[in-house]
Amino acid sequence: MKKIYFLFILLALAIFPLVSATEDSSLGTFKQGSTINLMQTCDSCTYVTLVNVVFPDGTFNNIDENMTKSGQTYNYSFSDTEQIGFHSYSVCGDKDNTLKCETITFEVTPNGSINNLGFYIIVIVLTLGLIIFGYSVEDYNLIILGSFGLILFGLYILFYGIAGMKDVVYTWGIGIIILMVGAYFGVRAGIEQLQWL
Repeated sequence: MKKIYFLFILLALAIFPLVSATEDSSLGTFKQGSTINLMQTCDSCTYVTLVNVVFPDGTFNNIDENMTKSGQTYNYSFSDTEQIGFHSYSVCGDKDNTLKCETITFEVTPNGSINNLGFYIIVIVLTLGLIIFGYSVEDYNLIILGSFGLILFGLYILFYGIAGMKDVVYTWGIGIIILMVGAYFGVRAGIEQLQWL
């Protein structure tokens, strides 16, 4: 039983340092691969030009195109959102007959949401709680149920990453480890239950 507690502590220590605070983007947070409406509001501009978009890895895309005017808002449809992280775009316009430029940020995450810390804590507490409680009362069905929770949590990490971060090596490794830990507890509890029959 001490080995199981030790395994859960190691698992918790591996997951919780991955969660970090994110700064508020002025445009918002969007899902990876979606089309974003880049905007700039200017009531006295006759034009606004989208100069460039800077990606999280430091590369940039020089666009240098006029944005479409709709009332006092200027828009540009942007669909190159495969990189996860904070992006920024620069716009220039003739505000009050003077050329003024501004940089606006937005964030791209795997599922379009930010700061899932509460979700991760609830899932880990419930699944590990079920597994520990199942071992303490020797109810293997509860252990199997908890292991399904870990398997689904591992799959969630594989598809959406952890706290807005999705990496083929780091988060996939953690997702596969959690998935295999869930499979281990499920198979072991199933074998134990068959031995009771």
